[in-house]
Amino acid sequence: MSDETEAPEVVLEGERWPSRHVTFPSQDASSPAEAADPAEGRLRETGGQLYLPAGEATNRAAVVVAHGLGGQKPERELTYGHKLAKAGYVALVLDSFAARDLEDASDNWRALHVSTWSMVADAFAALRFLAEHPAVNPRAISVIGFSWGGMVTLLSAHEQVRRTFLEDSDLRFAGHVAYYGCSVPRLEDPTATGAPVLSMIGDKDRNISTERMRAICDDLRRGGAEVELKIFDGYHQWDGKDVEKRHNSVALADLHIVLTRDNRMVDERDGRQMDGPLTRGLSILRHLDWHGYDMLRDEELHRESDRLLFEQLDRVAERAGARRGDVERVPLGRIGEAAAEEE
Repeated sequence: MSDETEAPEVVLEGERWPSRHVTFPSQDASSPAEAADPAEGRLRETGGQLYLPAGEATNRAAVVVAHGLGGQKPERELTYGHKLAKAGYVALVLDSFAARDLEDASDNWRALHVSTWSMVADAFAALRFLAEHPAVNPRAISVIGFSWGGMVTLLSAHEQVRRTFLEDSDLRFAGHVAYYGCSVPRLEDPTATGAPVLSMIGDKDRNISTERMRAICDDLRRGGAEVELKIFDGYHQWDGKDVEKRHNSVALADLHIVLTRDNRMVDERDGRQMDGPLTRGLSILRHLDWHGYDMLRDEELHRESDRLLFEQLDRVAERAGARRGDVERVPLGRIGEAAAEEE
């Protein structure tokens, strides 16, 4: 199910790491209920960049990387793909927007036209793809995500969500790491898949409700997951390239949604059901915070979050009997840049 072509590269401390663009089947869905109904969910191809480690390609732990509304960035998602492969992991960096012809659209336009659940569908489709890859131990596949992708990462730790998108399979992610994940959905059914969860947020991040993130993590703990919530002294996207504060005019901290046991989305503030693209879009617009939020790079914090990431991935690999990574090879806290095109 793979159509492999050349993919963009990043340069990290003078080094390139090759990747291949791969495609695989996923679906578009405005809600989990639509995704669960074969007559409603719309099949489509999605894809991303596949990074393979050096050396013998067997029994490797793997990672799905889910991007934020900014899409697949060289200095973030592709840099993580590079770092993960350098450490010895197989990495698949999703590109949910390019698959839907929205790679050049604004963040707000993307949020209105690609639902969270389409991105969740892509993450589980990537899990299926990696589980069939000969280099990968299917019991050692984690998912990490940034901002909107961090929300995808947390949602995929719930058994109800996993079952909705993988009804015919026992596959599940072996670990979840969310970077400044949006604090939007909670589930009536807190049952977790059982995989460990690490959520990292900044206390100055106005795109996230710290109180609600605590509640989401408590939900997962009640559901049986081992959950660690790290609240740092930092802003949104501390691992990005903004060395001076960059302001985003719209924040999502006041957007609160509940997913019911029968896969209906309900606006927690007014009880309205969000049963399609129109009602979903109207609910988002009603509760946006127009004071916005700031983004600021923090290299020290970036090094710490890198360290925590690889510690978690190593624990997942060890539990599954897969090869552990070699974090000593990774330049912690550093970001790459897009490689210049060769003439």
